[in-house]
Amino acid sequence: MLKRTNLKRWVVMAVLLVGLTGTTTAQVIVDYFDYANQTALWNVWGDYWTNGSDAQIFLEMDPSATRNGYSVEFLYHNFSLEVGKYIGSWMDAQDMTELEVGSDWTIGGVNTLSVHFRGDPCSQAFVSDINAARMWVELEDTSSNTGTVYYDDVNDMFEAIWHKWDIDLDIYDSCGVTLSAIDSVSIGVGGTKAGQQSEMTGGAKVWFDDIWLTPATAYIDIVVDNFDLYVDDLELRSLWDDYWVHGGDSEIFLEKDLNCTLDGNSMRYEYTNTTKDGGNYIGAQVDANLADLRSGPDWTIAGVKALVLYFLGDPCTVTADMEAVWPWVELEDTNGNTGWVKYPDPNHVTEQTWHEWNIDLSIFDACGVMLSSVDRFTIGIGGVRVGQKSKATTTNRLWIDGIRLHPPRCVVEIAHPLADLTEDCIVDFSDLKVVTQEWLTTGVKADLVDDDIVNFEDFDVLADNWLAEQLWP
Repeated sequence: MLKRTNLKRWVVMAVLLVGLTGTTTAQVIVDYFDYANQTALWNVWGDYWTNGSDAQIFLEMDPSATRNGYSVEFLYHNFSLEVGKYIGSWMDAQDMTELEVGSDWTIGGVNTLSVHFRGDPCSQAFVSDINAARMWVELEDTSSNTGTVYYDDVNDMFEAIWHKWDIDLDIYDSCGVTLSAIDSVSIGVGGTKAGQQSEMTGGAKVWFDDIWLTPATAYIDIVVDNFDLYVDDLELRSLWDDYWVHGGDSEIFLEKDLNCTLDGNSMRYEYTNTTKDGGNYIGAQVDANLADLRSGPDWTIAGVKALVLYFLGDPCTVTADMEAVWPWVELEDTNGNTGWVKYPDPNHVTEQTWHEWNIDLSIFDACGVMLSSVDRFTIGIGGVRVGQKSKATTTNRLWIDGIRLHPPRCVVEIAHPLADLTEDCIVDFSDLKVVTQEWLTTGVKADLVDDDIVNFEDFDVLADNWLAEQLWP
């Protein structure tokens, strides 16, 4: 008779084996790029030497430039012309039997292609034409029908963090590509097809890792305001009210300096917080009528559960009272019910980096605010409600951008399942891959039970949490 622990391990293996045969697959692997050597990579993926593009690819083994295992370092130059057009850079897999997914990109009901990439800040210096760095993915079927999808935010190509690009396969289907008979896949950057009009001044690079297919998931985020539709300060102030309307210690400007925006424009928010009313500091605030903003007043649409905004701090911020620079947000519904929440750490307003502020909308609901009928949205700083006791000594500033409403989504910094080693908020084959790669090693993240060795004890934790998913909120 098997001991109980041994029986459990056999069950674990059986569960994983079922997944590996495709019965319960959460994702279908296209390529993880964990090749034995450079030659093995080139046997599957072509670059300049086989397709004539301005790309060169190399197997990346440096852990700082991989998600797990190895990745592909993709070098692009984008200066070559052919019949007056920039040819661009791409790597392509022409023999689908060499990839784990094969030719049928409808297997298991998959509807989303996910590509992970990591940008390079140094590459921006060589790109005067932003479209020379625009990424794209092209599929071609066995009948030579093709479809190409382009990445929206080129600025992500210059950020030294991993981004996940999810592509709806229906886009290729609408182009006439037969998804059950894929003949080749190409991942490219730039070229006339991406809108490139001038050559790059040097070589740039990006890294690719973990390409997979997943079943379709319905996800819609709603733009409240990203400030990209305004032309000047006057247009911005036609929707957002500051000092000139309600007398608070604030003044706003349309910011177009790309060093101070996420993408496009942002709102520069200057504040003094020196004014008192009845002995209390009133603080700074800017507010807008929801009927005028892109989201509209119904903040329950499409199952949204969170308000997200980004702000960029200023190292020159000066104050002897941190409460004088503490950001907060307030909602008011059409019946005058209000609710507000303050940012967790006011010290972030002094940091010259973009901070993502995730706010659970249930906080406002608990205060009696009707989220289906929001009337005004206020972004405030300092004042009596956050405990300001002394005035600021100078005019301070921060930048606001990317205000959106989100349905529950993966926010690893707030919540994710136990055994989610790849931090994508679900325990699946990508986490199993980490366990197998770190098997019987010490001091690694797959040591889930913290006993300084990766073994069956950690394997059991993975199995107990298999396909567990934790979204926020």
